[in-house]
Amino acid sequence: GNSPGQQQFFAAYSGISAVSPTDIWLAASNGIWHFDGTNYTQVGGNVTSLNAIAALSTGGSAHVVWAVGQNGAVFQSNGTTLQPYSLGTNENLTGVCVTGPSEAFISGSGGGLWRYDGTNWTATSSPAFGSKVGLQCPGPGKAFVIAQGPPSNTLLAWNGSSWTTMSTSGLNGAQIRG
Repeated sequence: GNSPGQQQFFAAYSGISAVSPTDIWLAASNGIWHFDGTNYTQVGGNVTSLNAIAALSTGGSAHVVWAVGQNGAVFQSNGTTLQPYSLGTNENLTGVCVTGPSEAFISGSGGGLWRYDGTNWTATSSPAFGSKVGLQCPGPGKAFVIAQGPPSNTLLAWNGSSWTTMSTSGLNGAQIRG
């Protein structure tokens, strides 16, 4: 039989977000898991297969956690509960990053990009087509993603209000990958 503490070993993990060595979040084939330095616990129960997760601490035990997955699955957690969101897409969601309680980004394999403003998710247009991979958010108002061709792979940056194409001087398309 499977004891509750052993269930995580039967899930496939596809994403990780480490806030600290004792505060690690995992996206799995059966939902969100949290590691507290000693134990793994599932947050909010079984959900659809997840591809990516982003977490940050907002002080004490408070967290902002976003996880995304197949068929447009989006979930938010405060570290205890799990809330589903709908982007209105069935796109396979490939990445998520969060800069704070009022900003997060999601990327998709169908080329979609979304931004969260603390209340709503909004689709954002991009100057490049193709699957979006490698999404990163180093700080408020800043995000970066790779748009995988055609005609070639493109680096994109969020400038605080829109996605812009970054210079790739010195690189070739084969060097830009997720």
